[in-house]
Amino acid sequence: MHCQNNNAHPPGETAVPTQDPNWNYQTHLQSNPNRLRRDHMVNCLLQGMKTAIQKAVNYEKVREIYQDHPENPAVLLSRLSEALQTYTNINPYSLGRRAVLAMHFISQLARDICRKLQKLEKGPHTPPHRPQADILELAFTVFNN
Repeated sequence: MHCQNNNAHPPGETAVPTQDPNWNYQTHLQSNPNRLRRDHMVNCLLQGMKTAIQKAVNYEKVREIYQDHPENPAVLLSRLSEALQTYTNINPYSLGRRAVLAMHFISQLARDICRKLQKLEKGPHTPPHRPQADILELAFTVFNN
């Protein structure tokens, strides 16, 4: 149930009244309009709290993730993406934020892969605006050789 403006689910003071609406919650019927209004009010309040919360940002948790030696680069990329979503306010899949994911991915690959990428002149000098698939493909090439 969303807090949208329609007749079934009214917005504003109608959904979250400022005064006692005299709703009767004693009836146990699911179709009770008072119960539906209460549930809608609770959903609106919860949605409002979720959008108002400032997420704590912890880049250290993201920096702690490194590639385990036998680990596939795609697994590392997946773990970094998940960590960026969990510990920061960054969506690594958005167009403007792929550079952040690419930067962490390149810098946190296993050291031998980083060195080989640098020898290919594609390591830390890899432009962050390159498609994620290209960077992952380079890492796979080095990982498999």
